[in-house]
Amino acid sequence: MNIQEMLVSLGVHEQTLSETEKQTLSERGFIVFERLIGEEQLEALRERYEALMAKSAGTIAHQREAGTRRLFDLENQGPEFDAMYVMPKVLAAVWHLLGRDFRFVTLNGRDAVPGEGLQALHSDWPSGPDGRLNAVTCLVMLDDFTPTNGATRVVPGTHRSGVNPAYDWPKGKAQEAHPDEVLVLAPAGSVAVMSSHLWHGGTQNRTDGTRRALHPFYMGREQKQSGAHLDTRDYIRVKTYKRLSPAARYLLNVEWDSI
Repeated sequence: MNIQEMLVSLGVHEQTLSETEKQTLSERGFIVFERLIGEEQLEALRERYEALMAKSAGTIAHQREAGTRRLFDLENQGPEFDAMYVMPKVLAAVWHLLGRDFRFVTLNGRDAVPGEGLQALHSDWPSGPDGRLNAVTCLVMLDDFTPTNGATRVVPGTHRSGVNPAYDWPKGKAQEAHPDEVLVLAPAGSVAVMSSHLWHGGTQNRTDGTRRALHPFYMGREQKQSGAHLDTRDYIRVKTYKRLSPAARYLLNVEWDSI
């Protein structure tokens, strides 16, 4: 199988994205697709998410980022998550941003507890020396993203800057509001797709409820995984592998004769 065969098999075609959507991705570095996930599926995801949170409470992984709850390796945590990394609109957006063969790396979960969640502006992955985009981060919104509950802030058009504010700016500056930042606001079930080089960060959750999101992560197939993200290829479970279609196995880079 190759990338084109995979995309077709998973429902991606030339008209999956409009020309306006493609232009938005190219110029702004991100896009929001509203209500890709229905309410029944959302409820199943929330229920599984909370069950896993309860199971992992008190572990190092759960406490990895102060003021947040975190989950990792969700692609191996139940069939509820299988559809989260093969949505045609999302795959089409990843293909448009990267423009070459790519793979799904992992699916994480994160939410900021009330009063917490503020992050410094940062990018998730280094761009190539030629400015080539190497990775894509997505936000699958399990709850509404509102101005007060810790919605992600982004600075449109910074995905080709070659700068990571968290490392390249003076200490403390990336924590401040940016004059060009906007909030990613959308109803639950929506999905934001953004270049991993785009400057972004969580904002403070000023409500008494949680704001949950899943984070599918993709990269150019030639890229080597490092840092906080696990690599599905190294951690795939037998029962997960057996659920996958041939196209999904190609996407996850786990095409093996036997397992």
